[in-house]
Amino acid sequence: MEPAQRIRIVGWLQERLPVEALNDALGTEKRVVELAQQFRFSGDTIVKVATAALLHNCATCFSVDELRLHPDAEDPHMSDFDRMSALSLRSFAAASIARREFRVGDNETLNAIRYHATGRAGMGTVEKLVCVAHKMQQNRKNPLFLDKVMRFIHYGDPDTLDGALMYLFDSQISYDLGVNELIHPRSVEARNELLLSLKARLAEGQRRPNRVGQWSSV
Repeated sequence: MEPAQRIRIVGWLQERLPVEALNDALGTEKRVVELAQQFRFSGDTIVKVATAALLHNCATCFSVDELRLHPDAEDPHMSDFDRMSALSLRSFAAASIARREFRVGDNETLNAIRYHATGRAGMGTVEKLVCVAHKMQQNRKNPLFLDKVMRFIHYGDPDTLDGALMYLFDSQISYDLGVNELIHPRSVEARNELLLSLKARLAEGQRRPNRVGQWSSV
């Protein structure tokens, strides 16, 4: 993104977000840019993931009650489940703020903001990169967890993002089950789609990461 646009976004965040949320946005931006560069994605992709990462939690400044009354929380992509979830409300509101305040009109960027936490079936490259970076940033104080995620990633093969995402969704779903928390249907759909895709690749003789980040093939 243009330096002036980044300065404007960071300034907006600094004025409104708690320090922890601001650091999360900046940390996620750093991680996702590093991932995209290591995979040698184009400059256009790097701009999209950086923008989405910076803005993914920009609605943290609103309470749940405020979000339910705020026009930025209304999005035609929202489900009834989303309206019950504080995390989803903030994610969709963040996409609306990105569009309204910063004139972000690219659907890949907006979808990466909307679905950075839950994922969804049919995720594109930008969404996958932002989702992985977000979940890694959330677990930044757990180096063993981060090491397990990175074992799935081979920078010569962007498809290995799927193995990392599968592990991240499995970990999140297991945690939610353990604390008796609701599991977003989109996360289940995303996880199942990834599993079917990985199984199809294995059946075709392609190599894929197994559960410990090693590679197996037929």
